[in-house]
Amino acid sequence: TLQLNEGQNTVNIKVTNNCGTTKEDFSVVFKPARVPAPPTVEITSPSANPHTTNNSSISVSAATTNINTMNQVSVTVNGTPANFMFDAAANTITFNTGLQEGSNNVTIVVVNADGTADDQTEIVYNKPVVVKPPIVSFTDPNVSPMQIAAGSYTINGFVEHIDAPSQLQILVNQQPYTAHTTSVQPTGVAFQLNVTVNPANPSY
Repeated sequence: TLQLNEGQNTVNIKVTNNCGTTKEDFSVVFKPARVPAPPTVEITSPSANPHTTNNSSISVSAATTNINTMNQVSVTVNGTPANFMFDAAANTITFNTGLQEGSNNVTIVVVNADGTADDQTEIVYNKPVVVKPPIVSFTDPNVSPMQIAAGSYTINGFVEHIDAPSQLQILVNQQPYTAHTTSVQPTGVAFQLNVTVNPANPSY
């Protein structure tokens, strides 16, 4: 049994008997069998799949092996190629991406001479609902205080950023007042009420 070095090995054979000596040289080239090294990739951040966020953008990270250059990597978000950074020393892929409202599909594919690997994740973007505070305005009277004579007076007003009359409460002289009418409109609720002005208690 011969122990061969990688590459070319020279073997010398010399044979001697009473009739003389002969020798023969030959070469043996030893090339070790190559062990395939297919690539791997795993999305590490976000770690949950699916991942839900209220932010319109997110940072994504992945770990890979047996990849040497960024030309061996492709990243898509919702089917569209995305820019990314590849750190060959750390074997990491990182990128930031904007999100569309709802489901977003992220796919990372890595390729080398021994194969292909990919990993996918779903990121769900729930756009925050901005709740606007109600705004009350009076169209009649349009000044305060309003000076009127005794009798009845019709008050008209509008409340923005509500969508139902049940969200409206009217107080007259700090007492609940329910004899009003309302009208739901695209941007809020209009209201109207009639008050009787009492000279003995003229403030409302």
